This record gives sequence, C-alpha cells and structure tokens, in this order.
Amino acid sequence: MYKVKLGEWCVMCWDKGGDGGVETSSVPLPLAEDVHELRKQIRSLEEKNAVYMQQNLDLEEELRRTSSVKVQLNSHKQRV
Repeated sequence: MYKVKLGEWCVMCWDKGGDGGVETSSVPLPLAEDVHELRKQIRSLEEKNAVYMQQNLDLEEELRRTSSVKVQLNSHKQRV
C-alpha cells in the first residue's frame, strides 16, 4: 500500500489481490492543528497506559505474594 498526496486529499492505493489491479480511496487530509491535537492526545494516552501497566504489574506481584502467604497460612492452620 502506498499513499499519494494530492493537494488537500490523500489517495491510498494498494495492489488488489495480486491480480495487477489497483484500488484507490480518497480521504481528506487532516489539518495541521488537528494533527498536533491528535499527537498530544496520543502522548497523554500513552502516559496513562504506562501508569496502568505499572499498576497491573504491581497488582500481579501482590497477588503472587498473597497467594504464597495464603498457602503457608493454611498449612499452619492444619498443624494447629
């Protein structure tokens, strides 16, 4: 697939199933201000995602620790 910029429009072309035909689709290009705003939103979402991933890792680690403690506690209960 490749893109060709024509003024305010971007034409996307790709090989149509290897038969040599080319299919095209024209979509308007976003404005520079829109692109800047979208990049800011992406950056913000990536930062939030990093925080959520770290929280998830912390919770998984805590779950592993509590599971092993639970096994030990059950073992001690049976002895008593």
